[in-house]
Amino acid sequence: MLWSGKGKGLLKQGDKMARVEELKKRRIGMSFDEMYHSRRTVFLSVYQENPGEPKIIRKAKALSVFLREKKIVLEEDDILAGYQQPYDYSEPLDEPTIYKPQSRRYSYGGMSVTAGDSVILEELEKGRRVGLFASWLGGHVVADFEGLLQKGFGAIRDEAGEKLAEKGEMDRNFLSAVIIVCDGVEAYIRRYAQRARLLAQMTSDVTYRRELERITESCDWVAVNPPRSLFEALQLFWLAHEVWTAEQYSGSLSLGRFDQYMFPYYQKDLQEGRITREEALELIEVLWIKFNGLKRGFQNIVLGGQKADGTDATNAFSYICLNATEELKLPQPALTVRFHSKTPDKLLDRAC
Repeated sequence: MLWSGKGKGLLKQGDKMARVEELKKRRIGMSFDEMYHSRRTVFLSVYQENPGEPKIIRKAKALSVFLREKKIVLEEDDILAGYQQPYDYSEPLDEPTIYKPQSRRYSYGGMSVTAGDSVILEELEKGRRVGLFASWLGGHVVADFEGLLQKGFGAIRDEAGEKLAEKGEMDRNFLSAVIIVCDGVEAYIRRYAQRARLLAQMTSDVTYRRELERITESCDWVAVNPPRSLFEALQLFWLAHEVWTAEQYSGSLSLGRFDQYMFPYYQKDLQEGRITREEALELIEVLWIKFNGLKRGFQNIVLGGQKADGTDATNAFSYICLNATEELKLPQPALTVRFHSKTPDKLLDRAC
């Protein structure tokens, strides 16, 4: 771990800053070209092996298999598990594509499709109807991260199982897909725990071993359970976002009101002496770095604004996020700050 139970850091502030800069430099410069077609290979194989099943079931199985097979990357000195890897994001098509010849052409799913008024990508439309995509090409959505943090993947899986017998066929397909994906996600997060456990056994560096042990413990826990601390909340959040980007083949997969659903974990840790503001800032900077390097744009975070009762929603975590963005000077995640008549002048000044 980075800190003891009373918030006394194991690394000096200068060492932490140097580590963040090293991670930033390495992330921007790294390439994983050998992984580029790994998702497409798995998805096509699973689709071909299950030709008669509903699309949503096949996609769930493909994602689950992919999560069990994709490469696990734990960067040296990274204090949060997870690595957003590049994939070609092809989407298998099962039925003929109908189109009228036009002059403009697009490449989709390994096929060249002519654009026109009557273009019908039937499989995309099916996916949209059952909730796989929020828009024509996917993306442009915010997942319910707050709900995930409150429940955990285990409770979501259990809830889907309880509802299976009550629903019609289309809903049962969706609920079955949820269970399949939750099983795959659990296996994926536990793979990170296993990797961190192995690296901890191999290193002679006491500080690094403690950090790896914390990753191991946290991943084993959040694989099914809701987080108990800010670190676990950030760990679950990032790995869920990583899974989400593996399921979708579009950009604009944004994070929503990050300071609102993360603040309670920070506040509780702060009150109980488990973290300092500087340590929380380092965690956010390490998290921010993970969003960069793959040209996967439009990962937006919203800060500030109002609560449901109309009162101001600005909190201490809003400023930590602003500070992380200022210090790192990276394009991702993009920030949006909401202002209203009761917004503190301090937030306006800090954002500017």
